[in-house]
Amino acid sequence: GLFGVQFGATGDVPVSGDLDGDGKTDHVVFRPSDGVWYLLNSQTGFTAAQFGFPTDKLVPADFDGDGKDDIAVFRPSNGFWYVLKSTGGVNSLQFGIATDIPVPGDYDGDGKDDLAVFRGGTWYLNRSTAGFTSVIFGEGSDLPIPKQYVP
Repeated sequence: GLFGVQFGATGDVPVSGDLDGDGKTDHVVFRPSDGVWYLLNSQTGFTAAQFGFPTDKLVPADFDGDGKDDIAVFRPSNGFWYVLKSTGGVNSLQFGIATDIPVPGDYDGDGKDDLAVFRGGTWYLNRSTAGFTSVIFGEGSDLPIPKQYVP
């Protein structure tokens, strides 16, 4: 049946991710006004974490392979990815330029999501196991869809 949950405030940005690793998508919003992620997950209830700026692109993904999506942002102003790992600590890495569209996903099949960007019909992949590669696929005006997509 249909299920609804009221969560968040006007201006919040909904985010999709499984931050507690139970295989279910959690209710997550990012509040640009204060840079706080608000999470209502199925395991531990309500949590808040300040991480990011209003202009950041939200890119939660399982970058460390622990089965939990990490809170992460791509900052177009400097091309850096910032990852707040679910196991603790923050990683940062420059990969991309201001006009890139971030498209993280497990492109090498090792169980860890990889940093990746789409730019003008080319996918640039910084794979955690297999290293850097680029793949020409699509047109410059295409909208890339990362991760698994089943219509």
